[in-house]
Formats: sequence, structure tokens, C-alpha cells
Amino acid sequence: MNTKFDSLLKIKQQQLDKCEIDIMQNNQLIDSKNRKIDILLQDLSEVNIPKNGGYWDFKNMQDIKKAFVNEIDKTKNEISRLKNIGKKLQESYKIAFVEYEKIKYLKDNEIKKMILKIKKNELKDLDEVGIMLFKSNKENV
Repeated sequence: MNTKFDSLLKIKQQQLDKCEIDIMQNNQLIDSKNRKIDILLQDLSEVNIPKNGGYWDFKNMQDIKKAFVNEIDKTKNEISRLKNIGKKLQESYKIAFVEYEKIKYLKDNEIKKMILKIKKNELKDLDEVGIMLFKSNKENV
């Protein structure tokens, strides 16, 4: 049954779907950043300090290690930022879900009212048919 809430319910469903997609995309970004950190940690563990050589060789290796650590820290900060965004997205999802449920409840109530009205009209019609049959039977007797 079509109600006045159908189009609004469709919009709320679209908003809910968009929130779900945004949450999934954010989670995928977090996963990709975690994989990036794993790769950086693996690469960092493969960097060896030179056993012999000059000061500059040692300094270059320290700079390389420092660059890896800085990149890891930067990526961890990005993950933290993405997790904060994820919390905000979860809140907006909850709000959208509550709004969707409100409209759905209103639509269901509207449908129940329509069904009750139809049943009431059917009963009224049946009563009229019964009265008409009773009158016709009374006239035939």
C-alpha cells in the first residue's frame, strides 16, 4: 500500500545506505593504513646497521631508519584521525537509523489505519447487503 511516507522512507533509506558505505570506506582506509605500517615495519627490520665503514655510512643508515619511523608515526596519526572520523560516521549512522525507524513506524501506523478503514468499510458494505437481502426476503414472504 502506498502512503504519504513512502518517498520520505526511501530518502531515509538512501541516507542510511550512504552512511553504511562511508563507514565501510573508512574501515577500508584504516585497513590499508595498517597494511602500510606492516610493510614499513618489515622494511625497517630489514635495514642493517653497517658493521664497518665510515661515519657517513652509519649516519645514512640512521637517516633511513629515522625516515621509516617518521613514516610509521605519520601513518599511525592518519589511522587515529580515521578512527575519529569512524566514530563520527557511526554517530551519524545511529541518527539516520533512528530517523529511518521513526518514518517506518509512521508508515506502518498509516498502513494499519488504512487496513482498519478498509475493514470497517467492508463491514458496513456487508451490513448493507445483509439489510438489503433481509428486506428482499421479507418482501418475498
